[in-house]
Amino acid sequence: MSEAAAKTFLAPLCLLAFRGQDLRASLVDGFLTWAIERAAESDDLGEPRAGNEAWSRGWMKGTDDNLVAAAETLGVCPVDRGLFMRYSGEVKRFVRDFEYRFGGDRQVRLLAPMVWEVVHGKTSERDLRVLAGVFAALGVQSYRSITIDEIIRGASACKSSAVFNAWEGKLPPLTRDQVRYTLDGLEGRNLFVRFCYRQRQSFFASATTGHETLVEMVTRSKVKAATAGARRRADALASAEIDRRILALSSPIQAGIHKSGPHNSGDSSSGESPHASPTFPQGVPTSSP
Repeated sequence: MSEAAAKTFLAPLCLLAFRGQDLRASLVDGFLTWAIERAAESDDLGEPRAGNEAWSRGWMKGTDDNLVAAAETLGVCPVDRGLFMRYSGEVKRFVRDFEYRFGGDRQVRLLAPMVWEVVHGKTSERDLRVLAGVFAALGVQSYRSITIDEIIRGASACKSSAVFNAWEGKLPPLTRDQVRYTLDGLEGRNLFVRFCYRQRQSFFASATTGHETLVEMVTRSKVKAATAGARRRADALASAEIDRRILALSSPIQAGIHKSGPHNSGDSSSGESPHASPTFPQGVPTSSP
């Protein structure tokens, strides 16, 4: 089974810091406990094997069938029942307290092979943290533009910048260079696909999407945005032209009114002033004072 098609564990991102800076303990005691309990809620579980090791560790047939079947489906051999139940209570309180302060957390899927490699010291913890940061940022979207800062926050078990800045319980942040180098290695393992647009914007998708499909999805998105922008610019130019024509139609009328001015009711057609002295025909004497 390839890593891309391997089983996964689903749990809140904050559980990466369940045991403080001990990532391995956080995975075993916190992340896996939550994943098993959530998987046990599925209606698609079959009956657990009669020879499952859990039955010899205090788990009770008929009462714990769903939990044992869920662990079996995920490829996990559950610990002693009493210890599991103690972890379960601690995990629920941890997530409840976190979400009371910061709101609902992001759910993140971790590949089972990588989790076990980290637990057994065969893979760098940084690899899993960076991969968790990518998957937490990607969420359920088919692809997404993801920044280095988003991955740094996710690798510290933080869903957002607000949590990263305020939560004392986060994992120590990685550097930007550490994230860049780790991303190159993870991409080489075909754990996700990545496309860098104009060397500025990095798009990520799951490994099953494929690089060519990711490039095509980004292309369609960019062309759609450019088309909408061109349409808005064309509309703006057309609006300006309409306004210019309306102004051109109204301007001569207004100019004519201001140029002619108001008519004087006393004006005569000859242009003479109505108060000018009258003239008399030649040869008609005027009266003496």
